[in-house]
Amino acid sequence: MRFSDLCEKEVVNVKDCRCIGSVRDLDIDKECGRILALIVPGPGKYLGCFCRVVLCLVMGAVFFALGFLEKGIMSKTQSGGLITFFVTILIFSNLATTTPQQVLSVLPALLLSAACGVAGTVLLGFICAKVMNFPFGLAVSFGISCTFGFPTTMLIPQEVAEAFGRTETEKAAILNYLLPKMLTAGFVTVTIASVLIAGVVVRML
Repeated sequence: MRFSDLCEKEVVNVKDCRCIGSVRDLDIDKECGRILALIVPGPGKYLGCFCRVVLCLVMGAVFFALGFLEKGIMSKTQSGGLITFFVTILIFSNLATTTPQQVLSVLPALLLSAACGVAGTVLLGFICAKVMNFPFGLAVSFGISCTFGFPTTMLIPQEVAEAFGRTETEKAAILNYLLPKMLTAGFVTVTIASVLIAGVVVRML
């Protein structure tokens, strides 16, 4: 087995079946060439609780509020399409080693989870809409972002603005209203809530 093949494997704790991470380096005995240990980086967290992505989100909001970041900087630099391209490649690269048999084996569980997730999102969206005096459709739309995440949370507001905006001013107003809320909803559900829920569920298995 090559080292590049080994890096594609996930290291699992046999005691609690928790995924530790992927191999990034080897500790090798230079005299005999024997592998002494596999080096697996720990979770990308700061202060033991903040994920890198969450920290980037918080820092971006703070720096923008302080004036260090310009408004619409991705549009000015024309980098939105490039970032979307690389993120899409990163998402689909994780499916490179997945076989059709693996997909079919987990398909019933995926469909059941998706149905329960959508039903729960609609129910919570209804409750939040009543409590916060918010439109029911928008509440469900923001909540359902947990099913796709970034970059779809960025592309959908852009498509909605293009479809419903009659003038450039209306398109900009729709985009400015939907985009921050959709991106934040995606980060909260996909990056934060899903990790917390998965951590609890894994201990129950």
